[in-house]
Amino acid sequence: MIVVGKYVSDLLYGTALFVNAALFLPQAWKIYIKKTAEEASLITFGGFNIIQILGFVNGVYNKDYALIFGQAISIVACGLVTIQIIIYKFKLFRKKR
Repeated sequence: MIVVGKYVSDLLYGTALFVNAALFLPQAWKIYIKKTAEEASLITFGGFNIIQILGFVNGVYNKDYALIFGQAISIVACGLVTIQIIIYKFKLFRKKR
């Protein structure tokens, strides 16, 4: 019974990590379509990235492969938003006239 509980717990945890990463994609899409990051906070998303990196490192130290995989996906998804905020707030890569 304990083995089944651990399996269910691991499955739910892995699913939650995947969903966590997926939750950043609508924001990334919105910034990409509007070509502006006025409504997004660099401090907030940068902070999320730091937390995810710490979670990734913790997963490596504890050999928690679900955590490593889930945090890696979140780092990429949230990192995409963070990079877009930097690009659009600081007007990098703007067209020259």
